[in-house]
Amino acid sequence: MKVSVNWLKELVDIRLPVDELAHLLTMAGLEVEEIAPVAAAFDHIVVAEVKNTAPHPNASKLRICEVDAGTGFILQIVCGAPNVKPGMRVPCALVGAKLPGLEIMQATLRGVESNGMLCSARELGLSDDHDGLLSLAVDAPVGQNIREYLELDDVYLTLKMTPNRGDCLSMIGTDLAGHRHKPKHWRSIPSDIHYRARCMRTLSGQDHHPPRHSGRHAGLDETPAGTCRLSFDCTIGRYHQLFDTRTRTAHARFR
Repeated sequence: MKVSVNWLKELVDIRLPVDELAHLLTMAGLEVEEIAPVAAAFDHIVVAEVKNTAPHPNASKLRICEVDAGTGFILQIVCGAPNVKPGMRVPCALVGAKLPGLEIMQATLRGVESNGMLCSARELGLSDDHDGLLSLAVDAPVGQNIREYLELDDVYLTLKMTPNRGDCLSMIGTDLAGHRHKPKHWRSIPSDIHYRARCMRTLSGQDHHPPRHSGRHAGLDETPAGTCRLSFDCTIGRYHQLFDTRTRTAHARFR
């Protein structure tokens, strides 16, 4: 199981260095097998908006994109992603950006100049998803560093879970296993999203803290960037909004 340290700190009051936290969890019975960064090492990648696309004159699978990356002028970037379209906001590697095993340079692709690269999740080292560009929220701030926007300056702990520790298959359950830190608060549900919640007691009546059952009305649009980030933190990846939202809720709240 993967645990994001920063996500854990949002839910509980943790002030220990990562190595000490890993040791504490191991001594509590949750062996930490690995400590690793959430994302690959890269720089000069920002949030960008695709303003327009046009067919490539010499390649049917390529598109010529006009991209606003917050540089003060429109960039022309050749892109082969099947999901690229005007209006979407995506990670954009500027000329000079360094990704794992790759440095972005000004290039000519099939006779057309390209000044950067629009990125998928795999190119950022977030997942193996290479089916298309990593789509960000429509209100993502153009020009912002993608590491800041997706909060990627984080590390995750790989826990070796055993069958008898089902209570630790959640973010809060993981920290409570350390017996030292107090929960801050549950994540609030945004007021602009319709939801309903109710509490139910177990039939035995012995549970003095009944579980909280809540639901949201969710459309079928792409997964919000915040949920994407948390899914990547847990190395789950992004699949579909309904699945991603359920997974985020389970990892954050279920106990």
